[in-house]
Amino acid sequence: MTPRLHRFARPALFGVVAFLVSFAFSWVPSPWGDEAATVLSADRPWLSLARMLTTVDAVHGVYYAVMHVWIDAFGQSMAALRLPSALAVGFAAAGVVVLGDRLGNRRIGTIAGAVFIVLPRVTFMGGEARSYALSSAAAVWLVVLIVHLLRTPGLRRRVWFAYSLALAISIGIFLYLGLLIPAVAVAVVVPWLWRGRQRGRSVVVEPARWIRFTLLGILLAGPVVGFAIGQRNQISFLGDEQAVTLHTLVVTQWFGSSPVAVFGWSAIAVALVVGVWESRRHTRADDATASLLSLSAAAVFVPMLILLVVNALVAPIYTTRYLSFATPFVALLMALGISTITRRFAVQAVVVVGLAVLVLPVYVAQRQPFAKDGGSDWAEVARAVGERARPGDAVVFDDDVGNSRKPRAVKYLYPSDFAGLVDVTLKTPYAQTSGIRDVTRSIEASAAALRATDGRVWFVDYRGLSGDRPEQLAQLERLGYRVTLTVGLHRDTLYRLDRRA
Repeated sequence: MTPRLHRFARPALFGVVAFLVSFAFSWVPSPWGDEAATVLSADRPWLSLARMLTTVDAVHGVYYAVMHVWIDAFGQSMAALRLPSALAVGFAAAGVVVLGDRLGNRRIGTIAGAVFIVLPRVTFMGGEARSYALSSAAAVWLVVLIVHLLRTPGLRRRVWFAYSLALAISIGIFLYLGLLIPAVAVAVVVPWLWRGRQRGRSVVVEPARWIRFTLLGILLAGPVVGFAIGQRNQISFLGDEQAVTLHTLVVTQWFGSSPVAVFGWSAIAVALVVGVWESRRHTRADDATASLLSLSAAAVFVPMLILLVVNALVAPIYTTRYLSFATPFVALLMALGISTITRRFAVQAVVVVGLAVLVLPVYVAQRQPFAKDGGSDWAEVARAVGERARPGDAVVFDDDVGNSRKPRAVKYLYPSDFAGLVDVTLKTPYAQTSGIRDVTRSIEASAAALRATDGRVWFVDYRGLSGDRPEQLAQLERLGYRVTLTVGLHRDTLYRLDRRA
């Protein structure tokens, strides 16, 4: 094997393993509201998608366009929908190894790649039909490109223009990737301006060019940024959905469980403390490793700090999923800590295996049928309807619940189970609207449509933790229907109602 081929083989091997780990059993969990939003956005005509993005979800526009092409080619089974995310995780893992090799050494790259593969945030986003895995891959490879540009003098302008385009596309994939720009500035450009040019592998050669072409990239992403700012009210619900707590920041965000979080933050703390200590004593033997430490730390903490400040002072914009793109840099920080604790590769390997053992219960929990969104059971709902309903029956979905848990999406995720049923409350199908979801009407306004059916109604109710009798059920009873069957599912309830004689 030639040296050039060997250089690509290691990252590729880690990428393949990461893909396999993330994709394995990813089709088992029932989908949930955010994944339904992916299907409802991507599985519509191009003009409808363009119209939708002008009113909502512009921050995911590039991802929806990719998924539109993907669904046309491969369908929308759970395996097909989640496969792109697993592929993106593989691409991200390769980038982690490349960045670790480039700014650290092969051992750090190897450890970082292994850590990245097993981190719970990685295995979660690798089995999720959303843009977070793709944003993670875009983030690490964008930083790889930035490092190459800043350390390589005399590159042609077309390479820099390619960077501007890559930055614009990355922001189009997920708006918050723009937060990597201040992170790179803090870690690389500001120190360069303060200290002047340095010697060694970590020299920054082209900061002025980087600033100019970064501004060009932001300008190219301007339409996405503009639409996203105009749509900022769409995430105002985050203020009620998820309070920012120490647990969400320290555990949920990247590690999934307290034991894994203790391991992860301990490794990161070692990397930071030793790095600062050696910097103060001027004893660093490897300036490149110091650059990796500062760049990774900035990529993790600068975006998080910005989001938390804006979340506290301006508007609720923070949720744990939004910092998924920083996960590669969490893995690099942990790798630096592990490599600092011991120089013996055999011991380092044992430490990584220990991390994998800690992660295993989280991984298994992520692959259970009701793993998502606190117990989504939409696959079970679809089976229950498909096994019992007959063509010509009416179907009604609970509308008195938040969008992410409205069971109406089930009929689009599992269309074969709802074939031949009459959606009596449907007013305007989603593809004919400028929003993501259907426009519906009330039970009372659907009375005529109900009378036109064969007298049997299936009502899918989101039960959650509430034992209250649903109001829509009472409305159906007032129209002359009575409950003849109740099917209690994991989180939803399926009612059969028949028209009274």
